[in-house]
Amino acid sequence: MAGKTKSLSLVKEMHILRNTEINDENPGSILKDFRSVIKYLQNNKVPATPSAGYFSFTHLAPMNEILSNPIRIDKKRPQKKSFPNLIGLYLLLRGAGLLIIPQDTKGFLRIDDKALASWSGLNDTEAYFTLLETWLVRSSPKEILDEHNLTNDFLMTACYNFWEKISENGADSHTLKFLNYNPGLFNVSLLELFGFIDIIAGEPAKGGDWNITDINQTEFGVAFFIYLNEKLIDSKKFFNFTTYNLMEPKNQIPFGQLHKHFRACFPEWKSNLVLPKRKFRAGKYKFKISLEKTWRIVALDAEKNLEELADLILMLYEFDRDHMYSFYTTDRFGNTVEIHHPSANTGPFCDETQIGMLPIEKGSSIRFQYDFGFGWDFGITLMEIDENDVKPAEPEIIKIHGESPEQYPSWYEDDDDEFEEEYY
Repeated sequence: MAGKTKSLSLVKEMHILRNTEINDENPGSILKDFRSVIKYLQNNKVPATPSAGYFSFTHLAPMNEILSNPIRIDKKRPQKKSFPNLIGLYLLLRGAGLLIIPQDTKGFLRIDDKALASWSGLNDTEAYFTLLETWLVRSSPKEILDEHNLTNDFLMTACYNFWEKISENGADSHTLKFLNYNPGLFNVSLLELFGFIDIIAGEPAKGGDWNITDINQTEFGVAFFIYLNEKLIDSKKFFNFTTYNLMEPKNQIPFGQLHKHFRACFPEWKSNLVLPKRKFRAGKYKFKISLEKTWRIVALDAEKNLEELADLILMLYEFDRDHMYSFYTTDRFGNTVEIHHPSANTGPFCDETQIGMLPIEKGSSIRFQYDFGFGWDFGITLMEIDENDVKPAEPEIIKIHGESPEQYPSWYEDDDDEFEEEYY
């Protein structure tokens, strides 16, 4: 009997989903607001914050006002956390690969024209689910937003669990009190933007932020999450689904992970976002390599691989080659890209990764970590790419500043001796 009741409920929810027309105003304002932010960035020179590449704080209030439901605060100097709606939209821009972060202090945030053309070619249903999947499945809030108190759960699970806490009578006082921690205010805002909940807000306290007084489920939200739970979250498929989407590099996972689960309810969803693949970029790459107060400037051909760059760095600093190392940079989605020593257990590997294939532009930063026991951290900045210089040549050492530090300082060797005496 319970199974029959469950099936009847699912039929009801499918009927609601099939009869939902997705557009700029329905089931939420996500498409309208996402497009408004894109237009704002196209029409205004918006600098990025130096560390995280976020919207310049001077633009937060004006951007908030162009949205369908601006958040009301009472702050003379709004900060990033003052507008969770903008945090959520920024996460979507980065996660969908539409936002280009300037790599120098004088640059401005830009929309990737090719990526935008692909997204704009989708119909409203396809565009909606691209953003939904970007949020619930593909995004990495901790890496992109550089926020602390964010949920450690898979976002789809975290948002479902939060939504489930809201009863027919709304959210209880305990849930409202800890919104900033669970599931995070930007997730609460996105739940409303996608049409899953209605937020009731009161007047902000003097000098205060967003004052949420109650939250209610929407009919669409009920239908969506019941269906999602039945078809995916509470199924045997979910473990493999989460493992794949958490472990695989985001730039190698195609959009459309939710398509097969929802196509029965949204037959107009036929296409998914396809971003242009990064091509090999030929030329000569000039890098500034820094360690403590010292630095070196070198130039290498795009055809050289990261093992050759590592060898050059270690030679310039007179370090031996007895230890493992890895390179770290950030891709277009805001996710950390790791390239490992050729002898590491997992790839991608340095001897198979050419410099011209890295997701870097002028001003991009790369971290080179050598000797995981001691932890030498080199900073690498791409100074320029000379695309006219494509002739193969040996690496060029342009300038050396400062004496190399001792690879094994005396205190480090003393610690080693004490360890050996104690345990051996």
